[in-house]
Amino acid sequence: MILLDTHVCWWLAYEPEKLSLPAREAIRREEHRPSALALSSASLYELTWLVERKRLTISVGLELFIREIQLRFVVLPIDQAVAVSAARFPAPFHGDPMDRLIVAAALDSNRILITADEAILGSGLCQVLW
Repeated sequence: MILLDTHVCWWLAYEPEKLSLPAREAIRREEHRPSALALSSASLYELTWLVERKRLTISVGLELFIREIQLRFVVLPIDQAVAVSAARFPAPFHGDPMDRLIVAAALDSNRILITADEAILGSGLCQVLW
């Protein structure tokens, strides 16, 4: 089971050539299994924020874009366990709250996180694939 980082979700939809071969293959293997691919609800916020600030451009309305994401992926909530875990990551893991929430969601749901984020890849906090 897999959790996609925010940028991986975007790349999968709009810039698939940016995905690594192992990431593409892992997603392809899992995409037909119910509940196999997930996003953190933090990623929904990040995507919405980026679109609203015109840092990402979509061809449909924002609500439809988010609804389509919710139909394609399991969206994991930020619950008490995820929030507490994210807040307690040890140094030197950086302070980006979205990255912390996404890593905590991967740990809480026992999913492999697909990410190109060097800080996450080098942290050793969760199982990652790139």
